[in-house]
This record gives sequence, structure tokens and C-alpha cells, in this order.
Amino acid sequence: MDIITYSHLLSCCRHTCCILGSLATIYRQREGTYYKHCEEVLHMEEKVLKKFKQSIEGTNDKGKIQCYDGLEYRYHMLRFNVCIKNKRLNDAVPFFRKLLEYEVRNNLDYEHQQFLFLLGLIHLQPTPATVYNLTKTQILKLLNRLIELEKSKAAMQQKTDTQARVALMTCAGCSSTENAIGEYKSCCRCGKVFYCKKSCQKTHWKVHKKVCNKK
Repeated sequence: MDIITYSHLLSCCRHTCCILGSLATIYRQREGTYYKHCEEVLHMEEKVLKKFKQSIEGTNDKGKIQCYDGLEYRYHMLRFNVCIKNKRLNDAVPFFRKLLEYEVRNNLDYEHQQFLFLLGLIHLQPTPATVYNLTKTQILKLLNRLIELEKSKAAMQQKTDTQARVALMTCAGCSSTENAIGEYKSCCRCGKVFYCKKSCQKTHWKVHKKVCNKK
């Protein structure tokens, strides 16, 4: 009975973290005032993770430890993304360090690395010793390089999307038509509607949210 109860506890912790993580991601993607809700959800997930960690302390069960490590990694990823989105690089440093430590500790290969490969951008080897001895200055340098890469990637994607279009778009908010292909920006969530400016997108959101991302 004790084994079943303990197993059920771990399952509940895992599912709760997954649900809270998904909710936090939704709030983060909506931006604006939703960031406050995102932080509140992440705070709840942090408490669940602490309980989970306490429940496995002293155990040698690799499966349970790996389960916790995976959940903690995703939690740190969410925290990191929120900091980067809000341009809080100093706050992102400890979460980025944790992400690197997880990847090097689990010996992830290049294809499964999210951040460890970035060490090569500042001429460092992705080894445990290198990761654990990274300075804050080095991490901030890595984060700035990461942001540059993401901006470059986004610019290339936007250029590709613009080139693929063959017609002028109409703003879903005010019904105006762009003067040149690529002038209006699409909804970042579904890419199916276009807006001439942010104010139009915000005003139209209460209508568009009912169908946004639906296939």
C-alpha cells in the first residue's frame, strides 16, 4: 500500500508540473499583463518541485531522480524564457547555468542540446569542468550571442515568409490594405491574419482569440 501511495504521489507531482508548465507557457506567449500570471503559476510549480525533491531525497532510484531532473529542467527553461523575453539578462543567468549543468550532466548529444553547443561561440569546450566554472560575465556574453542568433533567425524567417507571399494583405482590425508586400505583420501565434499596427491587433484580439491557432 505504501509503494502504491508513493508511486501515486510521484505521478501527481509529475502531472501537476506538466499542467502548470503548460499554463505558464500560454501566459508567457500572450505577453503584456499576462506575465504577472505566468510568474504566479511558475511560483506554484516551484513549490510542487520542492515537495517532489523532498519526497525522493535519500533514494537511489534512478528513474525517480531522472523524472525530477527532467521536470526541473523544463521549469528552468520556462524561467529562462520569461527572463529573456523581458530582457532581464541578469535574472536569466542562474537559470541558464542550471540548463547547461543539466545538459552536460546527462551527456546530451549535439542534436538534443538546447544550449550546451553555444559554448563553442565563445571558444569553450562543452565539458563539465567548463560549465561549472563559467563566470557571470561569460554567461552574459553567451546570452547576448544567443539573442543575436535568434534575431538573425527571425529576420531570415520573416524574409522567407514575405517572399512566399504574392498578394497584399488586409488588416484584420481596421480593414486597411498594405501598400507593399511585407508591410503588415501576421499574428505570431497562428500566422493566418495580418495587422497594420499593434493597436489594431490588441483591439481585434477578443474576436481573433476564438479561432487563433485552430486548424
